[in-house]
Amino acid sequence: MNNCFKWILTIVIIHSSIAIYSQGLSDSVYHERLFYTCKAWGHFKYYHSEVANGNVNWDEALIEAIDGIKESEDNTAFNNVLLTMFNKAGETVIGTNFILTIPDSLNNNLDRDWIYSSILSDSVQSVLDTISQRFTPQYSVLVPKGSAGQPAFSSDDTYYSGSLYPEENIRLLGLFRYWNIIHYFFPYKSIMDQNWDSTLMEFIPIIAEANK
Repeated sequence: MNNCFKWILTIVIIHSSIAIYSQGLSDSVYHERLFYTCKAWGHFKYYHSEVANGNVNWDEALIEAIDGIKESEDNTAFNNVLLTMFNKAGETVIGTNFILTIPDSLNNNLDRDWIYSSILSDSVQSVLDTISQRFTPQYSVLVPKGSAGQPAFSSDDTYYSGSLYPEENIRLLGLFRYWNIIHYFFPYKSIMDQNWDSTLMEFIPIIAEANK
């Protein structure tokens, strides 16, 4: 093998390694952004007054946001996509009718530390925190009462039921719906055998990259 060929082969290997590494890093960043998007979307779904009232097509807002998140070149662009999604919900208002009081002993599913993650900009954190501060328990069209007074999630079964294999953002919508239902409403989440956040991180790449 002459020196020229060795040099060319070395360059090809280096470039291939860089390409593989960059692709892996890109996927990792994308999946992390989807992780926080899922949490932010669910936070709005169950805490934002206008989303709870059914005045916003929150599923559609997520579907459009995922397209933008995948194309975001940096963290600033990612946060701008989130803010655009937030703006579609409008301003949340403080409720005037308290319909129930939740004792602290039942707040096992309350976890808002993620809001202050460094991946989220100050503006995004501020919006999420405002929703938390203004939230008051209220009826939600997205969570009507089912049998025996238990919460029902019928609206989560009525989107994109066609026969075609769903696109990536539709698949992620299904994952985000299910994850947030368990996150906010499953009473035994705190004693499951695996951390629920870890489960989300595990399944995001599986769902995002699933082949037909």
